[in-house]
Amino acid sequence: MFKKTISNRIYEDLVKQIEQAIFEGQLKAGDKLPPQRELCDQFETSRGTVREALRVLEQKGLIDIKLGVNGGAIVKAPDAKPLAKSINQLILQQRVSLAELMEFHEGIQNNIAEIASLRATKASQAELKELLQTAEAMVAGGTSRWIEFINIDQEIHKTISKMTNNYLYQSILETIQENIMEYYKSKPKITELIMKENYLDLKNIINAICENDVIACKNHLLSHVRRVHHFIRNNQ
Repeated sequence: MFKKTISNRIYEDLVKQIEQAIFEGQLKAGDKLPPQRELCDQFETSRGTVREALRVLEQKGLIDIKLGVNGGAIVKAPDAKPLAKSINQLILQQRVSLAELMEFHEGIQNNIAEIASLRATKASQAELKELLQTAEAMVAGGTSRWIEFINIDQEIHKTISKMTNNYLYQSILETIQENIMEYYKSKPKITELIMKENYLDLKNIINAICENDVIACKNHLLSHVRRVHHFIRNNQ
């Protein structure tokens, strides 16, 4: 699968070859890379160079390195965590403001609402209804169940994004939700009215999806997102 590395910055060439094998599907999620000794032989390089390359691949989120008898370098399934970390760093470094994040959030939710309404299946609609019942129970429990309610809220949004059948929408929304909701969860000024308003938003969104009503879904989802944003702005 691999060939001898070039002499200039050898570990970078090794990284490039393994990356290519992953991107082209020669190595799939869950596959274990050959042992370090075997990689040294295949690439005709030192163990130190192999370790450096594996470290870089791990930092990029392409592999997990597990220790022990059954350990080794294992190809990871793609996820949104590196993207979430990058966006979070941009926010912390004030390269992206909360207002910019909110503006982008509204735009992507608008697209998701339209596509999800059109592509909703009976199974996905049933899943949303079940989540809504759980959310209703959280509201009935009062503000002491606020964090549980917010977690269900996030799960509902994730489920809606999955209905687009578009991994980009799913991963980007998850990234934004994590950054916004962590801020939302930390705010203590929560009332039963706020919980009930958010629950009614979710109920209206899900009803619109179950009726394949694109316009209603977009309107209710946008209203819900703006309610969250308004709460955050007023509690900064």
